[in-house]
Amino acid sequence: MDRLLYLVLLGFILASCNEKDSQQSQSESYPENLGQISFDASIDKEDFQLCDTSILVQSRRAIAYEGRDKALEEECRKQLNLSENETNYDGYIMARFLINCRKETGRIRLQTLDVQFLEQDCPAELKEEIRSCVLSLNKWIFTRPNNQGKDHSKFLNFKFSNGELQTIIH
Repeated sequence: MDRLLYLVLLGFILASCNEKDSQQSQSESYPENLGQISFDASIDKEDFQLCDTSILVQSRRAIAYEGRDKALEEECRKQLNLSENETNYDGYIMARFLINCRKETGRIRLQTLDVQFLEQDCPAELKEEIRSCVLSLNKWIFTRPNNQGKDHSKFLNFKFSNGELQTIIH
């Protein structure tokens, strides 16, 4: 009986250790600042510079687009030229990016998901059009005075159905 109790107790201890190791490795895989997007020379422009890498504002209400959501969506729709290769795309293209204190956009990261939010491929031309559209957005306004002159993390989700842009969620 003592031996059985000892084995059960040892099993719980080992399971607990594995759980802690799993949680620790999981938390270590996230950057210290979740909104931070590290520079990647293969896709990022070197001239895009953050003003203060120790502070990154991540509030949806801290920065907006001049003319608000409608103006941002109109500007993107004008820029998107969907070709025949892209007309069958259904799903989302999620764009995460940074806006520096000079209201410049950079370090864009795209993720493509199907309608069930599972990773999927997307036509490269469409991804490039989305990247160009986001890079061209240059009418950002700081909506809170205490965030003036700070770098911001932002996201836009482009929803497509039958190859047509349905909406931009932000």
